Amino acid sequence: MMKFAPFKTSLFLGLSLIFFSTGCISKQSESETTENQEITNPKTESRDKLSVIIDVRSKEEWENDGHAPCATLIPLDELPNRMQEFAKYEKITFVCRSGNRAQSAVDYCAKNGINSAENGGSWQSVECP
Repeated sequence: MMKFAPFKTSLFLGLSLIFFSTGCISKQSESETTENQEITNPKTESRDKLSVIIDVRSKEEWENDGHAPCATLIPLDELPNRMQEFAKYEKITFVCRSGNRAQSAVDYCAKNGINSAENGGSWQSVECP
């Protein structure tokens, strides 16, 4: 029995290392996907029309206060640089903490010729498809 103890310990440590490192890699990839990708959320696409829910709060609010699983994060100050991403959507719903920044996003879109944007209010009120 004693001669297998080092083997069991090595096996346990090796499997633990694999388990924990895999968990860290998955978490990192999920975080990177949220903030660096273009809008591609198949959960909000329907057969009749393409729609998207965009959360315009800060990255810190998104991470610390929670967010709707079907929403995409685009902080309000990044909106001018990402307007081209909205072209394929027939319906754009902006959300934030209370609805004020969402309305600013709707107004900005309207000034730039995108009339398919609406204020969805608080991110907590979002109904994911």
